Amino acid sequence: MAERLDEEKLRQIRTWAEALLADEREDARAAARALLLLVEEVERLWEANRTAFARDVTTALTERLGAGPAGRE
Repeated sequence: MAERLDEEKLRQIRTWAEALLADEREDARAAARALLLLVEEVERLWEANRTAFARDVTTALTERLGAGPAGRE
């Protein structure tokens, strides 16, 4: 897969999975649940990445401005 997942692609995967949940075949419903778990995990990882990035930027700026632990020596 050459293209990265974005919000639109995740929405499409979620839509497919929700449609498969209504399928009469057990394996199709299991695949749907797996797809939904995958979408949720990707979204969780994106949020964790955004949070970590924001925390790193805040820490770097605080230290650079001398208001953090490094500036209190």
